[in-house]
Amino acid sequence: MRLFSSAVLRTLTLLVVLASGTLVAVAPAHAETTPPPPPGPVDFIRTGPSGVSPGSLTTEWLPRAGNVKVSLVTIQTADKSTAETDAINLDAAKNSISVASNYWHGMSGGRLSLSIVDVVKGFKTSARSDWNFDDILERVTKELGWQETTNTSLVIFMPRNDVVVYGQGGNLGAGWSGGATSGRVLMPYPGTYTNTVMTHEFGHVFGLDHANSIQCTDGSSDSNAAYGRLVNSNCWSRPYGNDTSIMGPTRAALPTIDSYQYDLGSFGNGYEIRDAGTILGAKSFKLTPWAGTGDNRALKFTDPVSNEVYYVELRMPVGYDAITAVGGNQGVQILKADPSDPAASMILMPNTKPYDGWYHPNLAWQSGRFTTAAGTTISIDSITSSAATITIRGKSPYSSYFKHVDSPSIYGRRPDGTFKSLTWTEYSDLGFPAYTTLPAVSFVKNTWSDTIYAVDSTNKGRALSYADWTAYGQPAPVAYKLLAGTYFFSKFNDTGLYYFSPAGETKSSQEQWSSAGSPAVTLPVRYVKYAWEPTIFKVEATAAGQSEYDARVSALSFASWSAAGFPAPQTTGYVGGSVASKYSNLPTIFLKSPSGNSHELTYPEWMAIPTAKRTFTDMGQGRFVKNSWSGAIYLVGSTNKGSHLNFAQWQGYGMPTPQTSTLIPGSSFVKFTGNTALYYDSPAGLVTATNAEYAAAGSPAIVTR
Repeated sequence: MRLFSSAVLRTLTLLVVLASGTLVAVAPAHAETTPPPPPGPVDFIRTGPSGVSPGSLTTEWLPRAGNVKVSLVTIQTADKSTAETDAINLDAAKNSISVASNYWHGMSGGRLSLSIVDVVKGFKTSARSDWNFDDILERVTKELGWQETTNTSLVIFMPRNDVVVYGQGGNLGAGWSGGATSGRVLMPYPGTYTNTVMTHEFGHVFGLDHANSIQCTDGSSDSNAAYGRLVNSNCWSRPYGNDTSIMGPTRAALPTIDSYQYDLGSFGNGYEIRDAGTILGAKSFKLTPWAGTGDNRALKFTDPVSNEVYYVELRMPVGYDAITAVGGNQGVQILKADPSDPAASMILMPNTKPYDGWYHPNLAWQSGRFTTAAGTTISIDSITSSAATITIRGKSPYSSYFKHVDSPSIYGRRPDGTFKSLTWTEYSDLGFPAYTTLPAVSFVKNTWSDTIYAVDSTNKGRALSYADWTAYGQPAPVAYKLLAGTYFFSKFNDTGLYYFSPAGETKSSQEQWSSAGSPAVTLPVRYVKYAWEPTIFKVEATAAGQSEYDARVSALSFASWSAAGFPAPQTTGYVGGSVASKYSNLPTIFLKSPSGNSHELTYPEWMAIPTAKRTFTDMGQGRFVKNSWSGAIYLVGSTNKGSHLNFAQWQGYGMPTPQTSTLIPGSSFVKFTGNTALYYDSPAGLVTATNAEYAAAGSPAIVTR
């Protein structure tokens, strides 16, 4: 039950509700706890809206790259004095960000770095230091006017020795990821573990979860997984179980991130981990220290039976592992994805039985043999200070073998009835097993094409080359006007015609389509999103060859996305129906998406818009306005509609003094029929409002919708 509950909570934290009512995906919160020795860190995660089924969202991983612009803020909470706030060691705070930058710069092969672009010292907030971390972050973020965008992060230090996470103190830091390279972090007074915690927290900002371990009361070395949990009921995932990874429990050292999360986050140059593919038979490999340098120093392979991917690395006391890869933690480590959370890793150590404390004395294999739950073995042949040799023996995934009477190909049949054509190397690796000779497959073709297909009873198969056809004895295919289960389709921005054959997609022609009886052509559908907003758009053509920028566009609700099967959206520079605008007296260009969300474009984002769509509407003179009862500053035009500015944006305009009103003209307070919640319809759209704000605005008439 422990794993299932965790999986449910994590899925729920992937959902938040925007003011528009759209459900979008975000990453969960994390908290790091404090030594000495570090008390048990708990994987705190934010709960989401009710009624969302577990496993209802998918995660798409992207390579992490860019210079993350950090806004560093020290705050004076409502319960702390100026002297207590001044005691925050700003130099130590800056140094922790520098340490984290150096760490992730090295791990990413130079693609990632952190730069402090804003420092705000002693910002006075109405939040208290004993509030939950998320309440503090949200309150300070709102008061600062800070807005999260790609490659930005807000780091806040407060005058307190720990951080409260959902009612529990003793935490050394907490935060969450808002995207591949953006997020927020809350820290207490700097101390011994600040550098480690800051580096760990930016691992979360970059989308990683924790380095966990398998725990089994029966001592099993591994367990298969299904539906986000381990199948063996005696086993579960122990949070923070791998203290030899930076994403494990807090310690003074900064160990190397484990190879699973390294690969998952697309760190490094892509050559550090050898992909051995599916192992059939016995194969030997050499490992070199994971914290060292060089290509192919770690290994990943696919279990031929379970299809789970395992990672094998050598931990030696070099580089970042100089302090942690000692004693029983020096040697070969074996890992895989944590089934309850693909952003977390799971280490598979020699002794998986429960233990006391937060640091395991023996996470590495110095000798012996590890066996996967499906039966593949990893033998530790030898280990020196500079290398290790291992032998992997893959268990055959096939229960029997066969070949067709008129074909030289040999196939392996899996227990579920599916089969695969074996290469000679694969057949050799399997030890030349005996096979059964079966009748031939069926051969079919379309009357308007020379391509011959070898198909099974479902009309799925492969297109035969001349050599394949000859090997089968050049059988005469059965010809059809249009093979069952096949169809013609078109693509965006392409006047060509395509045919989905028994073997997949292929280029076609009008002549072939006419010869097939001019069947209906399937029009293209694409799912896209902007990098700067979470909304997913469905783009569907209304005519063959249509440009995707002129196709029909609709913003998907969560229900619509679910009904479509949760397709992974592609990030694009322009969605059809988006409108660009600018104020005549200001250089900034804004883009409003079909969902109604607006974004201040950077030059690269402007240039990413197709030339034909790169035009904007003149909004007239831009003005800076605010309400007397709020620190929010808006940039508006003649209609009093516009955008909310964060501090950096306001600063970029030269920090102009805004026109202040008790209530900005054109704005109002709103309630919805059947709902007691109060909202403020600001120049930038609906936001939640308090009764105090309503009173400060002069208690104007409330608009009912």
